[in-house]
Amino acid sequence: MWPTETWSNSHGRLEGSGNDDRDIALEILNHRYVREKQHVMRFRQQAARMQFLKFGCALRRMAVREEEHANWIAAKIKALGGELAPVIEVRCATESDWDYLRSDPTMSGAAWRKWQRRNW
Repeated sequence: MWPTETWSNSHGRLEGSGNDDRDIALEILNHRYVREKQHVMRFRQQAARMQFLKFGCALRRMAVREEEHANWIAAKIKALGGELAPVIEVRCATESDWDYLRSDPTMSGAAWRKWQRRNW
Protein backbone atom coordinates (compact mmCIF):
# COMPACT_ATOMS: atom_id res chain seq x y z
CA MET A 1 0.00 0.00 0.00
CA TRP A 2 1.42 3.37 -1.00
CA PRO A 3 1.48 6.17 1.59
CA THR A 4 -1.01 8.26 -0.40
CA GLU A 5 -3.82 5.73 -0.60
CA THR A 6 -6.22 4.09 1.78
CA TRP A 7 -6.36 0.41 2.55
CA SER A 8 -9.62 -0.01 0.65
CA ASN A 9 -8.15 1.48 -2.54
CA SER A 10 -5.10 -0.74 -2.29
CA HIS A 11 -7.15 -3.82 -1.49
CA GLY A 12 -9.54 -3.16 -4.37
CA ARG A 13 -6.66 -2.80 -6.77
CA LEU A 14 -5.34 -6.22 -5.84
CA GLU A 15 -8.72 -7.96 -5.70
CA GLY A 16 -10.23 -8.03 -9.15
CA SER A 17 -10.03 -4.41 -10.21
CA GLY A 18 -9.03 -5.52 -13.69
CA ASN A 19 -5.26 -5.09 -13.21
CA ASP A 20 -3.27 -8.19 -13.94
CA ASP A 21 -0.22 -9.34 -12.03
CA ARG A 22 2.12 -7.75 -14.56
CA ASP A 23 0.67 -4.27 -13.99
CA ILE A 24 0.94 -4.67 -10.22
CA ALA A 25 4.53 -5.89 -10.51
CA LEU A 26 5.42 -2.95 -12.77
CA GLU A 27 3.87 -0.49 -10.33
CA ILE A 28 5.83 -1.92 -7.42
CA LEU A 29 9.07 -2.09 -9.40
CA ASN A 30 8.70 1.49 -10.64
CA HIS A 31 8.07 2.69 -7.09
CA ARG A 32 11.24 0.93 -5.91
CA TYR A 33 13.19 2.20 -8.94
CA VAL A 34 12.35 5.83 -8.15
CA ARG A 35 13.26 5.35 -4.47
CA GLU A 36 16.61 3.75 -5.33
CA LYS A 37 17.50 6.53 -7.80
CA GLN A 38 16.60 9.14 -5.18
CA HIS A 39 18.80 7.37 -2.64
CA VAL A 40 21.68 7.58 -5.11
CA MET A 41 21.14 11.33 -5.42
CA ARG A 42 20.97 11.82 -1.67
CA PHE A 43 24.06 9.71 -0.95
CA ARG A 44 26.11 11.53 -3.59
CA GLN A 45 25.00 14.94 -2.36
CA GLN A 46 25.81 14.04 1.22
CA ALA A 47 29.18 12.53 0.24
CA ALA A 48 30.13 15.81 -1.42
CA ARG A 49 29.26 17.67 1.78
CA MET A 50 31.04 15.35 4.21
CA GLN A 51 33.99 16.84 6.02
CA PHE A 52 35.53 13.47 6.81
CA LEU A 53 36.95 11.57 3.85
CA LYS A 54 36.15 8.16 5.35
CA PHE A 55 32.45 8.93 5.62
CA GLY A 56 32.28 10.50 2.18
CA CYS A 57 33.88 7.38 0.68
CA ALA A 58 31.39 5.16 2.52
CA LEU A 59 28.49 7.19 1.12
CA ARG A 60 29.92 7.00 -2.40
CA ARG A 61 30.20 3.20 -2.08
CA MET A 62 26.58 3.09 -0.93
CA ALA A 63 25.58 5.21 -3.93
CA VAL A 64 27.32 2.76 -6.28
CA ARG A 65 25.47 -0.19 -4.73
CA GLU A 66 22.15 1.64 -4.92
CA GLU A 67 22.82 2.57 -8.56
CA GLU A 68 23.51 -1.08 -9.38
CA HIS A 69 20.28 -2.08 -7.68
CA ALA A 70 18.34 0.62 -9.55
CA ASN A 71 19.81 -0.62 -12.84
CA TRP A 72 18.79 -4.19 -11.97
CA ILE A 73 15.24 -3.01 -11.24
CA ALA A 74 15.21 -1.01 -14.51
CA ALA A 75 16.19 -4.15 -16.44
CA LYS A 76 13.31 -6.07 -14.82
CA ILE A 77 10.86 -3.29 -15.70
CA LYS A 78 12.01 -3.31 -19.32
CA ALA A 79 11.89 -7.12 -19.44
CA LEU A 80 8.23 -6.93 -18.40
CA GLY A 81 7.60 -4.46 -21.21
CA GLY A 82 7.17 -1.48 -18.92
CA GLU A 83 8.53 2.04 -19.06
CA LEU A 84 10.66 3.62 -16.37
CA ALA A 85 8.91 6.11 -14.15
CA PRO A 86 10.32 9.64 -14.16
CA VAL A 87 12.62 10.33 -11.21
CA ILE A 88 12.11 13.65 -9.49
CA GLU A 89 15.43 15.15 -8.46
CA VAL A 90 15.89 15.53 -4.73
CA ARG A 91 18.09 18.09 -3.05
CA CYS A 92 19.38 17.86 0.48
CA ALA A 93 18.52 21.02 2.36
CA THR A 94 19.55 19.76 5.79
CA GLU A 95 22.39 21.67 7.38
CA SER A 96 23.84 18.73 9.30
CA ASP A 97 25.02 15.64 7.42
CA TRP A 98 24.29 13.39 10.39
CA ASP A 99 20.81 14.81 10.95
CA TYR A 100 19.97 14.10 7.34
CA LEU A 101 21.24 10.53 7.38
CA ARG A 102 19.49 9.73 10.65
CA SER A 103 16.23 11.31 9.47
CA ASP A 104 16.03 9.22 6.29
CA PRO A 105 12.67 7.45 6.59
CA THR A 106 14.03 4.39 4.81
CA MET A 107 16.72 3.87 7.43
CA SER A 108 15.13 2.20 10.43
CA GLY A 109 17.08 1.87 13.64
CA ALA A 110 18.28 -1.60 12.65
CA ALA A 111 19.30 -0.41 9.17
CA TRP A 112 21.20 2.52 10.68
CA ARG A 113 23.12 0.23 13.06
CA LYS A 114 23.91 -2.17 10.20
CA TRP A 115 25.18 0.77 8.09
CA GLN A 116 27.37 1.91 10.99
CA ARG A 117 28.89 -1.57 11.45
CA ARG A 118 29.66 -1.87 7.71
CA ASN A 119 31.06 1.61 7.19
CA TRP A 120 32.85 2.63 10.38
